Amino acid sequence: MKRTFLGTGVLIALVRGKSRERETALQLVTEPNRVFLASPFLELEFLPHARRLKKLDQVALLEGYFRRTERTTDLDGLLETANDVLLATSTTPRSCPALNTACR
Repeated sequence: MKRTFLGTGVLIALVRGKSRERETALQLVTEPNRVFLASPFLELEFLPHARRLKKLDQVALLEGYFRRTERTTDLDGLLETANDVLLATSTTPRSCPALNTACR
């Protein structure tokens, strides 16, 4: 099994992409030989917004995707790893991508 962390770009293509982008993202997230990884922060980037806008098709896609992911519940470990990622970054870091990277 391939362990895969999808960034926001793929998830945006899945829920809002043009037909070709969406189809490519859908093929990726339905591959049977992959285990997808996610942080609770990635879920928070997407689901509340789709719910607030009542985009029920997006909510369904995202809920289905996040149900199939492996997610860490060790937030202390997640924050420690994210801190290490931020310290190792030579450019001005953004905390949310670092938190998501820590889940890989």
